[in-house]
Amino acid sequence: MDLNEFLKKNLLKDVEIYEDKGQNYDFLSDFDKVNIGDKIFYIKVKEDVINNIKNNYIIFIKNKDFDKSIIKYLKDLYSDSQVYLKDDFIIISFKDDNKDLGFSKELYDFLSTEFYINSKILYLNEIKDLNDTIKNLKKLKEYIFLSNKNFLDLGDLFKSEIFNFLDVNDFKNKINYFFDEDINNSLHEELIETGVKFIDNSLNISKTAKQMYIHRNTLNYRLDRIKEVINLDIKEFKDALIFYILVNIKN
Repeated sequence: MDLNEFLKKNLLKDVEIYEDKGQNYDFLSDFDKVNIGDKIFYIKVKEDVINNIKNNYIIFIKNKDFDKSIIKYLKDLYSDSQVYLKDDFIIISFKDDNKDLGFSKELYDFLSTEFYINSKILYLNEIKDLNDTIKNLKKLKEYIFLSNKNFLDLGDLFKSEIFNFLDVNDFKNKINYFFDEDINNSLHEELIETGVKFIDNSLNISKTAKQMYIHRNTLNYRLDRIKEVINLDIKEFKDALIFYILVNIKN
């Protein structure tokens, strides 16, 4: 590994470097002069090196005052990656290895059990502009944590964008107006959980029943009960979308 690559890996920044061989270039006045062994180098740290690297995992932390030493542990744990902190987001970037959902679960469990961190793990295949990506993720952070999923992908990001465009407080007032106390009592937590699980499983009866360890008939009964209480048949895509948005905003 040459000096340039070494500095990139350890600084997690793009680096411009020239060895002093007696040249007298005006542009080097902006560079730092560094002695390494018996040689002199001119070094300038540039923008973050992560741009355009694939296989990026963004860790959303609920509490921004989390233990920053987590960065060192993650670097040791995933030595084949670049790990760094950017505006309260932790980014883990793999150059070659395409991780799967199992990796996201492993990462989530590590943060939860070792550091007691409340997090969401978002997978982004490629970050073309790091600063622009972080700017957009900041806007969506609140809505990301509305999701009942711990492991998110690009599709979940688009869902969060929908909530970002809505006037959530205005919607809450409308929901409270239409959802009186009787409806709130009837649409209890078990029905809401069932509805959300059903939608998360792409409106698949068998898959949802299996995941919730209930009989298909029990699941159908609960879905029919939701329709009875709020007149939304979430077996239909349009009603399922409305239900999903209502529940997430209401909560």
